[in-house]
Amino acid sequence: MTNRLLAGDYMRNKFTFKAQLFWGVIIAIVSCTLSFTLQKSFFMNAAWIIYGLMWIFHPVYPEGFDDKRGRQLARVAGIICIAIGLIVKFGIG
Repeated sequence: MTNRLLAGDYMRNKFTFKAQLFWGVIIAIVSCTLSFTLQKSFFMNAAWIIYGLMWIFHPVYPEGFDDKRGRQLARVAGIICIAIGLIVKFGIG
């Protein structure tokens, strides 16, 4: 087994700030499509919660931030996303 497959090092090195934003957009598009197709707002709420968990468990940040401050801001953004997912009803039904 190669070294890059051990302990998720490969994903940790490749999952950057831009990649996390990209996957957040993909999650939003898929969940929005499911919500409108199935007429269930659960999918939109679940997308916000999943996106928030991404920021909490893998706090990436732009290169301009220092390490401690960037991680804190990323986690706060994750908490805000989770709160939106738990509180807001998107009116789809």
